[in-house]
Amino acid sequence: MNRVLSVASRLSLLVFLLGGTIVTFGQIAGIAAGDGDLVMKAATRVGEPTCVTAGIAGLLAFVRVYFKSEQREREAEPVPELPKQRT
Repeated sequence: MNRVLSVASRLSLLVFLLGGTIVTFGQIAGIAAGDGDLVMKAATRVGEPTCVTAGIAGLLAFVRVYFKSEQREREAEPVPELPKQRT
């Protein structure tokens, strides 16, 4: 399960970063061309899915850390019990 989460987390991070790069260069091109419509289209058409992908990447990273700590707990050695004191 951890391997699947790792691959999905990395893939969503890659898509998120690629989308952010496309938005940035689209807006730079719009500013350079003096085309405000291009700036707005880059922000809405690519920016909104990129924000959703960023949220998914964050959730996957959180879940991945959760499963990692759970796996560590299972692999941890059991704590020996202390001898009971006589009263």
